Amino acid sequence: MKSLLASMMMLGASLVASEPFYYFIPPSHWDVVDPTKLTPMIKIAFVEKSGKTFKPSLNLGIEQVEVSLSDYVAAAKKRHLATRTKKWSEIGIVKTQAGPAHVSQIDEKNQVGDIRCLQCILVQNGLAYILTGVALKEDFLDYYNDFIKTFESFSIHTSTLSSLGSEELKTLYDTKLQSLLKEWSLFLTSAHLTPYKAFEDKRFRRGLWKDFERFLSKTFKNQGVAWQVMASHEAKNLLLTSEVAYN
Repeated sequence: MKSLLASMMMLGASLVASEPFYYFIPPSHWDVVDPTKLTPMIKIAFVEKSGKTFKPSLNLGIEQVEVSLSDYVAAAKKRHLATRTKKWSEIGIVKTQAGPAHVSQIDEKNQVGDIRCLQCILVQNGLAYILTGVALKEDFLDYYNDFIKTFESFSIHTSTLSSLGSEELKTLYDTKLQSLLKEWSLFLTSAHLTPYKAFEDKRFRRGLWKDFERFLSKTFKNQGVAWQVMASHEAKNLLLTSEVAYN
């Protein structure tokens, strides 16, 4: 069975190298959404494990902007209200780990019933981060606190390493990453492949990369799946762009 991190590596095509390292903590036991089902703007999404026809969900979208938070929120409000089936309401400000963000509520009529969204928007360094929690209006209060806690957990860092809170974890991660880079260099030399073809090679994916994925899942379990996905993406970018890939 393909591992979760392996499937999520498909996110790499939609993430730009200049983006910082970001993640959030979704409600426990929610499933990560197949990245092939996401639009280019949505970087990662989760849905509740349930037998419901309409499952509550959370997603993170990112957009490059040249406006302030207030201007971006005003534009979002105008866009939502331009649709007759939508109703927009201001909730206020929530303190995320990355800084203050604006929260609004959007109600929309849908074929499956009345939908209610709680949307958290943070603008920082030319990027708008949009976290959206969605549920049926009749079930919304059951998930409100989960959505707010997820918003509050949203964090932005310069790199995977800087996101780790203890020196012990930083050392574990850095040691493993340096080992991966060394083995990657040896594999490139022996395989005589370009970095991109080498990364997709079954020998690498089933060996070194699978071992690295397992390391992330086991050692950084408390960081959550979103952190693991973003950490694996950053590692992949490093393998493909580092000077070691061309030695």
